[in-house]
Amino acid sequence: FEGYNDGAALAYEWIFVSKEDFEAIDFEGFSRYYEAISLKNLIEESKAAYPSVDFSAAEAVYNNTASSLAELQAAKEAVKKAILDFQASDASPENPKDMTAAITNSTFDEIGKFDGWSGSGFAAGGTTSTCAELYDRSSFNTYQDLQNLPMGVYKVGVKGFYRAGSIDNDWNTKDDPTYRHAKLYARSGADSLYTAIPSLSAAARETQVAIPTDNGETAYYGVDNGYGYYVPNTMLEFTYFKEAENSTIQEVSVLVPVNDNKLRIGVVKNAHIGTDWCIVDDFTLEYYGNSLEAYVAWKDQMLTSVPTLDQLIPEDAIYNVAYKTAYEDAINTANSATDIETITSAIQAINPAIEALQANIIAYAAWKAKVDEIEAYFADNSDLIGDSVDYITDYIGDETEPGEYYPNGGAIYIAENALLTTEQITAELANVERWFQAAVRDGMAPGSDVSFLLINPSFKDGFNG
Repeated sequence: FEGYNDGAALAYEWIFVSKEDFEAIDFEGFSRYYEAISLKNLIEESKAAYPSVDFSAAEAVYNNTASSLAELQAAKEAVKKAILDFQASDASPENPKDMTAAITNSTFDEIGKFDGWSGSGFAAGGTTSTCAELYDRSSFNTYQDLQNLPMGVYKVGVKGFYRAGSIDNDWNTKDDPTYRHAKLYARSGADSLYTAIPSLSAAARETQVAIPTDNGETAYYGVDNGYGYYVPNTMLEFTYFKEAENSTIQEVSVLVPVNDNKLRIGVVKNAHIGTDWCIVDDFTLEYYGNSLEAYVAWKDQMLTSVPTLDQLIPEDAIYNVAYKTAYEDAINTANSATDIETITSAIQAINPAIEALQANIIAYAAWKAKVDEIEAYFADNSDLIGDSVDYITDYIGDETEPGEYYPNGGAIYIAENALLTTEQITAELANVERWFQAAVRDGMAPGSDVSFLLINPSFKDGFNG
């Protein structure tokens, strides 16, 4: 076929050919030709913008008429990497280099266009603007993978907010970090680093944003949140709040080391509050360099953001102190680290230590709740008798150490000493549940409450069971 312009639109003239002639057409040659033209244009633009950078290797690929499509594509990536390497030269925490150009569509300048972003995807609804929103989703993970980055430490930033459900609920939970479900994240290799996106209420203003109109009047933006402040309630209002003098829209950032020239940046949420809403805009990327100084800056930021033991451990919580010690050791190791390798390994050990401590606390809490539930059950059902009943009720009040009768000790001993690992206390919970069911089955009498034998009788877990 042949394309031509008939004065109104691009038209095509179709020509029928034989199968043999069609199969002889060099379609890959067309692809190589257009890729070569693209490479040529990129080289010329790059040489004009960066005259001191050597692009001779890419030029050699272009000038070689035998270059394959893959070689032409690789040459384009090499040009982009050479530019990034040049931009990154002499970077430091005191003199970071702006590498935002490595992010495709970082500012969403065309409404509703989110090219470059993968995963759950962004959206634009209502009164739209040049930003990206994620509204009332059970979860999301929208990201972009960056390639060919110089190795070292990067600062990833974004402006935005997360509304925890309604405007009223967001205001009432604005000081509770457990409601900050939406997070900015950066991942290099297997490790992801997160920082919470601020609440909508953090953007509250005492006055609306005033915007002059084309007819000489003034329009006012922002809705009353019911507490004497104004907050954005559309994508357009977010933009006006962001661009206003003394803007209340905050930027959050996270530092991340890149060791394989690749970096994933994005926003993620794994919990849902009905009608929750997240808006982001103006992603940024800064390079701090690949020096010890850059890694110390990363370490310092990480250590200022880690939770304290008071934040991690609820009052009266039961837990194995070994998990607390492991967390403290991870923090101390990071504080004393003085080389890149030790800093990296020490920081990477902190989150697993936090997760292990929290898991142990949760496991002990589940075991203790079941023991208390069983104790209350037998207090209300004292008519139950039998060896199985004696075994479980004695266990609940037993202070003895581990032995043949109770392998991990009695319940009082377990709670007071908390020596079990998370796996062990989880297995102990399973034992307790099994002992309890055996006791009720063996000891039940007319009138005994055996509702626990029903799965999900109060529908607290939907219709499971």
